[in-house]
Amino acid sequence: MSQENLEIVRGAHAEFERGNFWLPEIFDPSVRVVWLPVAGGEQETVGLDGMARVMKDWIESWEQVTTVAEQKRANIQLREGTTKQEYANIRKTRDAQLDMPALILPAIQINIRAGEFPMPEANGTAYLKIPLNRF
Repeated sequence: MSQENLEIVRGAHAEFERGNFWLPEIFDPSVRVVWLPVAGGEQETVGLDGMARVMKDWIESWEQVTTVAEQKRANIQLREGTTKQEYANIRKTRDAQLDMPALILPAIQINIRAGEFPMPEANGTAYLKIPLNRF
């Protein structure tokens, strides 16, 4: 490696340590990059614009990632220090205000049958039967 290239690599590493990962001036404009599948998007790019697109898409894919600590702080039902009884009371109060889910009865019927539909009737059609005067 030439002294010039060595200085370019050293400079790039110094920038990386400072948190600057975008150094277009060190790349040849015709650089061809083959991306690992984890980068997503394009598998191969040519030039800085292609690199920028892939890096932007990859960075944006992490915008929705949160930590467990962030989730705990933001969870209105189960914050740090919430007891089991407090949680149960919160859920009971909330659930009492909700209507029965629209598909709960058909879902229960299918779940009871371990995912199997009922046997077809004489006309060849399988039916889920819902009692109309029970709820």
